[in-house]
This record gives sequence, structure tokens and C-alpha cells, in this order.
Amino acid sequence: MSEQNQPADATEQNEEETELFFSERMQQTQHVARRLRRLADMFERGEVRLGQHDIAIPEHVMLKIELEEEHNGDIAPVNFEIEVEVVWPVRMQED
Repeated sequence: MSEQNQPADATEQNEEETELFFSERMQQTQHVARRLRRLADMFERGEVRLGQHDIAIPEHVMLKIELEEEHNGDIAPVNFEIEVEVVWPVRMQED
């Protein structure tokens, strides 16, 4: 199973967004749950460390959870995807 886990380089940058960390790999469900729990623990502590980046988390953030199904022309879905997105403006970190 291949793993992608790397800091972004200059080719990943644009005017609006710079990818600081990326990880994608096939794992057993129990390992995914463990990783999500560790991430949740970091949020509760108010600081997330991903790769070489330590990011302070403010007390209030926007949470978006999305469930999608992907089709390739057939009636039955090919893939399901859960997206979890946590967003906050940088200025909130300074409050």
C-alpha cells in the first residue's frame, strides 16, 4: 500500500491556498479511527501538529462534514467519501 505524506512544495502554491501537509493512504478502519482520535485530542489541546507544522487552534472554529457518493454512469455508487473540514480565519488565532 502506497502512502503519500509530504510537505507541499512551490508547485502546490497558488494565490489563494498553500498546501502545508498532505497524507493519503489505504488503512484498516480501526487505524483510521485511531488517527482521527489523535487529531481530535490535538484539537482539544488547542494545537495541531501535522508534518513540521504546529498550528494553534482557536476556541471556536467552523466544522463542515460532507457525505458524498461517486458514480461512473451506473446507478450504484462506485465510492463513498466523507469530507471533514475545519476552518478558521488566522485573525481568530490572535484573539
